[in-house]
Amino acid sequence: MFDADNLFDPNNPAQIRKEVKEQVEEVIKFLVEYDLLEGADLQKVDLEGTDLEEAYFGEANLHCAIFENADLSGAYFRGADLNQADFRGARLTGAVFTPKQLSEIIVVDE
Repeated sequence: MFDADNLFDPNNPAQIRKEVKEQVEEVIKFLVEYDLLEGADLQKVDLEGTDLEEAYFGEANLHCAIFENADLSGAYFRGADLNQADFRGARLTGAVFTPKQLSEIIVVDE
């Protein structure tokens, strides 16, 4: 739940990061639900552990995005910029990529 009193508490940066991450996840889930991610600029977004099953990321900018341990089953990525995107531990069953994209992403610990 959003707590404005703690959001900008300079003594609690961990709480700030947690609140912001939760809010970003809620927005992304809304965009997934209404199929509004095509062409979105989501570079460097942290979606670790998020359920993004069947998400359509066609033509999206996902450069350096973090999808670690996310559920991306059936997600569509053709045309998306996935350069240095982190998919370590992500569920990718049925996800659609181009061969070139597969050479650009991180799927295992280096």
